Amino acid sequence: MGSCAVRLTAAFWLTWCVYPALCQTGLPDPAVYRSFFREVAWLKQAPDPVLLNGQASGLRRPTIQETLGLTESEAQILNALAADCELKSRPLDDAVRVSTLEARLSSIEAEGAPTAIGKQRKNLERRLDEIVQNHIQQLKVEFGDSRFEALDSYVRSRRAGSSFFPPVPADGGSLPVVVHKR
Repeated sequence: MGSCAVRLTAAFWLTWCVYPALCQTGLPDPAVYRSFFREVAWLKQAPDPVLLNGQASGLRRPTIQETLGLTESEAQILNALAADCELKSRPLDDAVRVSTLEARLSSIEAEGAPTAIGKQRKNLERRLDEIVQNHIQQLKVEFGDSRFEALDSYVRSRRAGSSFFPPVPADGGSLPVVVHKR
């Protein structure tokens, strides 16, 4: 009985220590980078100053260099890769949306049974992730390990749904305080 308890304890601690290492692959999340690349591509055509309810807000969009501390050439590389990723992923994004709707309708019709449409959607999502991963890899090669790690750290630090490039005051002052009504 004592031997079993020792084995169980050892297995528990081994699992406790090793499992987090197995779960964290260190690979960038394609969904987060897809959002990041999309926002970088959009930033070039974003209205400035920032409009709120159609009115000038006293805010402006920061440059990529300001937000990320990139050089001009790094910003150009990032802009080019983001635009290319957006160009290549947009048709697949649209196909995923259509496929998702079809899969949901088919699932209702077949009472939850997996369908070929669901498999097609997963294949489209896999291809989309591959496109993003390829662009992440190109970015890593162009930036080098240390510069990419700094960028990756920033991208990973952003909350889901938040802007990677939040507006800043046009006059250099502090940001306005957002008041939420209850």
